[in-house]
Amino acid sequence: MMTGNRIKEKIAEIEATALGSLDYLTETILGADFIEVLGGIGNDTVAYRVYEDGRIHAR
Repeated sequence: MMTGNRIKEKIAEIEATALGSLDYLTETILGADFIEVLGGIGNDTVAYRVYEDGRIHAR
């Protein structure tokens, strides 16, 4: 489990990376073992979920 500043750093890193392929971000969700970033490309909504072990899932 990540803690304190490391969580903030990881969220900032994930959001910056996501903005490379998204037009905008709408929400960031911190889960027990993942960080999920929701955003949009045009009229489509995209979610990237990044797990602590490095796996990434998009939907």
